[in-house]
Amino acid sequence: MTGIRRILILIGLTVAVIAGAGIPASATFADFSAVSHTVETLTVQAPKDVSTSGSWCFVGFGARISWTPSTSPEVTGYTVTEYLDNGTSSVIAQTGPTALSIDRTTWANGRTHFFTVTTRTSYGWTAESPRTAGLRC
Repeated sequence: MTGIRRILILIGLTVAVIAGAGIPASATFADFSAVSHTVETLTVQAPKDVSTSGSWCFVGFGARISWTPSTSPEVTGYTVTEYLDNGTSSVIAQTGPTALSIDRTTWANGRTHFFTVTTRTSYGWTAESPRTAGLRC
């Protein structure tokens, strides 16, 4: 009887496989997730209209460096850099995000001074303005 039982089981399995192959598989999944995302290309805008109007020269040299603020998001402040005609440069001020000008006073040294203003952001990107026209005292 063992041989007959094995043959019947084998026939039953064969019929089940053949019959099952004709039935398409299906599955359902009820969970869902809504994902909101924004893809942007971030660029940092340098301050515009950097100006040294209101500057003066006598024994000392005074410059008022002013600018129109950057329109970039998450601006944390501005860095003002002075460039001299001898190739040297130095940061002369670091401001907060709402500053629109700084004053620079130093001795008259016969050199030409140029200034730039750099936007700083919370995500680490920066953008430097073009240099101002030269001021000589």
